[in-house]
Amino acid sequence: MDATKINLLIELFKSGRDHTLKIVDEMPESHRFKQLAPGKATPTWLLGHLTRTLDRLVIDWTLQEHAILSDEVGVYFAPEHVGGIAPSTQASDYPDWASLRSTYIEASDRVIAGLGRFSDEDLDKPVPGNMPDDYRTRFPTIYSLLNLITNHDAYHRGQMGLLAKLN
Repeated sequence: MDATKINLLIELFKSGRDHTLKIVDEMPESHRFKQLAPGKATPTWLLGHLTRTLDRLVIDWTLQEHAILSDEVGVYFAPEHVGGIAPSTQASDYPDWASLRSTYIEASDRVIAGLGRFSDEDLDKPVPGNMPDDYRTRFPTIYSLLNLITNHDAYHRGQMGLLAKLN
């Protein structure tokens, strides 16, 4: 493997996708709406949130491609501090599990393919898309955004795994 930064990031995204899908595929149906407390994340919300984050931050803002999720759907998977709706335990509030899984795969695959167009030199550039100023402060470069996304996904993947194992 070519050990450039971008290739290492692509491998991290591939590995993260595979680990997330293992948890998703082993998630008991009875646990898809488990919460540690009212208003907290459920595995369903987390799967949608991982998709929305890849979709908005990487596909839309970084790759400057057409987003997968509409704003009307995306708001259900955004945190409340950025205008999202608190996680719900009502299945009717969300697309079904198979659709969420499929959309997550689509988003992951588009991110992985899109990152292949970047070089290491591109990673030091500002995120090119129409990103709000408060995000620009958090993510001054493409690398800083991609680095955080890999950690963000691992954090939420861990939450999903924990919720999957609760009695």
